[in-house]
Amino acid sequence: MENGGKRKGAGRKKGSVNALTKKLLKEVVSKKDQTAVLKKGLSMAKSGDKDLIKFFLEHFHGKVPQEIDVNVKKLLIDV
Repeated sequence: MENGGKRKGAGRKKGSVNALTKKLLKEVVSKKDQTAVLKKGLSMAKSGDKDLIKFFLEHFHGKVPQEIDVNVKKLLIDV
């Protein structure tokens, strides 16, 4: 089997659950409250909150790609 039996088109569609969550949040949380939360998060990021700084950077610039070092010789020697 190709790709370990993975069927083309199998699984949940990308963003399907996230889209529902966003829709529900928009219905429950007012624009005024959304703005207040965003302003609070931004002020906390400016104060040095590392998690919020990371959130805003990833939101505006995308996630940083991670390098994967696969050194087969090293793995075989360590065993």
